[in-house]
Amino acid sequence: METIYFAFYYRVISFSKKHNFESEVYPILDFKYSLQKINKQFLDKIYGLILKTKGDWVDFDLNMFNKNYYLKITLVYHNELSTNDIKINTNVIDVCKEFIESTGGKKDVDDSSNNSDVLSDILEDEGFIINIAEEDGDYILNYNDINLIFKENNIQYSILNINDFQRECGASMGAQDLLYFIVSSSASGITWDLIKNIYKTRIKPNSDAIKLCIYDKFSFKRMRKTIAERIKKDEKNLVLCKMSKDDEKIFMVFCTTDKTIKIETDFSYNILNLSMKDKS
Repeated sequence: METIYFAFYYRVISFSKKHNFESEVYPILDFKYSLQKINKQFLDKIYGLILKTKGDWVDFDLNMFNKNYYLKITLVYHNELSTNDIKINTNVIDVCKEFIESTGGKKDVDDSSNNSDVLSDILEDEGFIINIAEEDGDYILNYNDINLIFKENNIQYSILNINDFQRECGASMGAQDLLYFIVSSSASGITWDLIKNIYKTRIKPNSDAIKLCIYDKFSFKRMRKTIAERIKKDEKNLVLCKMSKDDEKIFMVFCTTDKTIKIETDFSYNILNLSMKDKS
């Protein structure tokens, strides 16, 4: 079984110069379902139902790891919510629940799987972490194509996280941010040029908008205890969502169903700073 976790929010954006395009985000409702299989067609149907009910101005932010799908949906408005807007929010949630239950979704979710344990097990092997992300919002990167490139080149990999962001605001935009663990024994020939050249032959020629970073394997156990002390019972839903680096530090973002944990380390993965806040 696979599990999808929904977190609904609404955002009010002020377009007046007086408020300098400020926005506030407010939670609406969280819920979860288990299903036999979750795939792109299922997610696209969810997105379509929401857009049909709400109209434009919706953000979809999805993280996928360990057969768990964490979907944050933000309904965007330009004024304080009216009675009709509140009704729209309710209708959006209702159509999602009705569709999921019509496809066999169950409210009884098996929470025995622990993301933190799975992540720790993956990182026991010898290897390195690779991050592939697009930067310009044209939504040209597709994790299924990257997976196929790895398979065709006999590269053994594990998915650490697939982040898929889409924004519908009159004009569509989106981006994927992918994290993989690559087993060293299978990766002697892996380079950015290899991935990019294959990708160019398959997809659009705009692959220069895609960046790749490689990170030496770090011991997740080194920071797991520190993270666990902060998030307590939410450790089972821990996901490594993003990694980046500059000339001096590595930056990591971990998420649970309701928390965001940001960590800065040196290049030996000693924690320099750790902060946590509620998702919004």
